[in-house]
Amino acid sequence: MSVLGIGDSHDSGAALISNGIPEGAVNEERFTKRKNEVGFPGNSIRYLQGRSGSDVQAVALAWIGGNALISRLVPSWDQKRRSMWRKEVPKQSRLGMHASNLVYKLIQNQRPRSLWKFVGSGISKTVTARRLQRISGELSGKKIYMVEHHLAHASSAYYPSGFKEALIITLDGAGDGLSGTVSIGDNGSIERIAEFDASASLGIFYGAATVACDMRYSEDEGKLMSLAAYSYPKRIPELGDICSYDKASRKLVSRTGTRNELLLGEYMRDHILSRNDRESFAYAVQEHVSDQVVGIVRQWVRETGIHNVALSGGFFSNVITNMLVEQMPEVKRLFVFPQMGDGGIPFGAAAYVDFMLNGRFSKEQ
Repeated sequence: MSVLGIGDSHDSGAALISNGIPEGAVNEERFTKRKNEVGFPGNSIRYLQGRSGSDVQAVALAWIGGNALISRLVPSWDQKRRSMWRKEVPKQSRLGMHASNLVYKLIQNQRPRSLWKFVGSGISKTVTARRLQRISGELSGKKIYMVEHHLAHASSAYYPSGFKEALIITLDGAGDGLSGTVSIGDNGSIERIAEFDASASLGIFYGAATVACDMRYSEDEGKLMSLAAYSYPKRIPELGDICSYDKASRKLVSRTGTRNELLLGEYMRDHILSRNDRESFAYAVQEHVSDQVVGIVRQWVRETGIHNVALSGGFFSNVITNMLVEQMPEVKRLFVFPQMGDGGIPFGAAAYVDFMLNGRFSKEQ
């Protein structure tokens, strides 16, 4: 018996896990040939069903509210948003960006979270059950478990890591009202010990810096990271006002106010990049985010006494930061889940529900 994990927002996909053993995982873009495909991963599910010889015991659906909930109800919404990021359609006017940002501020942290979970879970289960029924009668009536966004990321980092005990850190743009979490994995269980609100996000910060350099959000961040190598060392203190880690409160904080990714990109371009060349700006941005992440890891390794670190979330596609974490004297071993972005949350959701139902955990898995 296996658990089917589903991710149906951007970079959608599916995964099958049976008693702690992965049977397969695939992203929808492999079939449609559209990068970071958005929407229900019907092709991925059919592919895994065709390859697997086990029956599906349950379904694990990653990501409850926010963008994922809107995308489930109106799939074209996320597609249009991605088209704007890719510059396939004109971006909003500055006035339009500010109007959108008012809505963004209201829903970004998803408070009260219990209400978002209640509404999002009910709607998502109903919509997903109907779509599964259309794919296969074998999937009809299967119990659907909702797995919160960063719990799915944390699970994807922990269960395949090879660590019995691990400090698990997730960082990305935003999901279910959060931009990151700190958890402890211990013999298969995951306990969250800290979380960062989505209104202060290192993932959105880095993506917005990419936009400021006239590149594509959520796709060209690797180019910004590479551009940083072409500069002499440079520090820009104002970057700390936008997003930084506060050790006292154990939170990511912003002193410039909440802005969506495109509006923040405009702000960074007008107020910071305009006074620097692009290479120096890229270097300073990279240096800043690396400092924040190293600070987070150092504080929580010292407080927990756990020296095996597992990372996931789209931010950790930043290999320079990952390298610096690995080189920290406090870190004994490091594992970064290979599909660290949202394309990996179907795997994490399936792994979490599989352990919850079957309770089998082996650090060798």
